Amino acid sequence: MILATLRFLHILCFRFIGRIFFYLFRKRRKIAIENVKKCYPFIFKGEKYSEAKVRKIVKKSFINLGHTLGDFLFLKWYTKNNIDNYVTFKNRDYFEQALSKGDGLILSAAHFGGWELSAHVLALKGFESLVLYNRFKRPSWLDRVVKKQRERSGNRLILKQNSFLSIYKWLKKGGVVALLTDQHAIPPEGEKMRLLGVDAWVHTSFIKMSIKTGALIVPAFMHVKGNYRYEIEFFKPIDPRDFVDCENQALAMARECFKALEESIIKSPHLWMWQHRRFKNLKAR
Repeated sequence: MILATLRFLHILCFRFIGRIFFYLFRKRRKIAIENVKKCYPFIFKGEKYSEAKVRKIVKKSFINLGHTLGDFLFLKWYTKNNIDNYVTFKNRDYFEQALSKGDGLILSAAHFGGWELSAHVLALKGFESLVLYNRFKRPSWLDRVVKKQRERSGNRLILKQNSFLSIYKWLKKGGVVALLTDQHAIPPEGEKMRLLGVDAWVHTSFIKMSIKTGALIVPAFMHVKGNYRYEIEFFKPIDPRDFVDCENQALAMARECFKALEESIIKSPHLWMWQHRRFKNLKAR
């Protein structure tokens, strides 16, 4: 009871910090507003445009960032014994059935909802993952702290640079690789397609790895349910063998994969991290 109360107050504090970020970081607020405006017709099909609604989504997105930071700092206290008090699963059978095939599994996540907590939760449930990350160059102590937190429940972190062989070996052993796949990526790591109704460069390197190894891709996103609860939703596995007859196999799989992200954003647009320049360098290459 005491831990639950402290955790509740902790999250409330960091949600308030996220609200302060909305007012302090004007550049990021402007980028987020522009991004939501671009995607508004796709997310709210048939709805009249509302400036107030855009601003509300962006403010809530900043609050969710604060919530995510709070969870990240609280990971030590999310344990095997108490995690079921906070997190439920939707379509968990998709994940377990895909993993049982023995070809390895690529978990396609995003900067959505409680992304820092989701990999920790799966590891607590016995599904330790190989997780890619970018090193914090300065200050060096921050990189050590972040790495320690993310490996706390048994996940293994490796740098994105020159990670191909490590990922390949891990998948061949039947392991899980967890990736944030919603970042901007130009060729050869990415391809152009429509995302939320807007042209965007999307990652396809993880899809090419799926094609090479036979590993299934399972999109999964953690929804934040108020201040207290979470739900990890798994989507239908994407099998590279189902796309062998496509003219561009990787792009066809990417379209299928990112449909799940679009569905989640439409359901809860404030849970996506709109603050980065997602839609840029869109001239044909």
